[in-house]
Formats: sequence, C-alpha cells, structure tokens
Amino acid sequence: MPKIITVSNSSETLITLIQKLLIIELAKAKVPQNDIKKIVGVSTNTVNSIVKLMKNKEK
Repeated sequence: MPKIITVSNSSETLITLIQKLLIIELAKAKVPQNDIKKIVGVSTNTVNSIVKLMKNKEK
C-alpha cells in the first residue's frame, strides 16, 4: 500500500506566507493582477484582497 503524504499545518502556513509575499512583490513591480494569479497559482479573490490592502496603505 502506498504511503499517503500529508502536509502539516506549519507547512501550509509557510506556503501561504510565501504566496502572499510573492503577490506583494509582484504587485509592487506593477505586474497585472491576472498575471499574478497565474504565476502564484491562487484565486483572483486572494490577489485582489492583498492588492486592495496595499492600495489602502498608499493613501
């Protein structure tokens, strides 16, 4: 029987953190949100929520 590989909760948290940091850096570089979604592999809602927070901080 093959082993089932599970991702621990801390690994999931680390992956999420890295994805968010990548979204932030790409948004700073003025990469279009649709391209960010494709590069990072997340939903449009995830990208939009992070970029929206960044735009609020700029004001």
